[in-house]
Order: sequence, then structure tokens, then C-alpha cells
Amino acid sequence: MRRYLIVGSGLIGTSVALALRAQGHTVLLSDIDVGARDDAVAASGGQAWDGQQLVDMVIVATPPA
Repeated sequence: MRRYLIVGSGLIGTSVALALRAQGHTVLLSDIDVGARDDAVAASGGQAWDGQQLVDMVIVATPPA
């Protein structure tokens, strides 16, 4: 399975993480708001990205502003 990094752990990022985890993929989450990231980790079963793990794909789910 692939390893995905999701940057931005709001509603969209967390939803993508849930869908990927349901398919058995490894999901890493990153967000400037540590509280939001921790909530997304708890909700999705993903892991917090510490900047050290290599990933196969990055998904950016941040607001345009």
C-alpha cells in the first residue's frame, strides 16, 4: 500500500484521510494548527507527520487564502 501525506487537516483533509485509511493505506497528517492535526489523527486513525517519513504522494487540502 502507499503512504500518503495530507497537508491541511480540516474537513476535506480529514475526509480524504478517512477514505484512504478505509482502503488500507498509510496516512500521515500535517497542519500548522497542531490541535486540528491532532483531532484529525484521532478521527481518521492516521499519524502525525514529523517531517522524517518518506511518502508516495502529497495531498494539499488547505484554504486558498
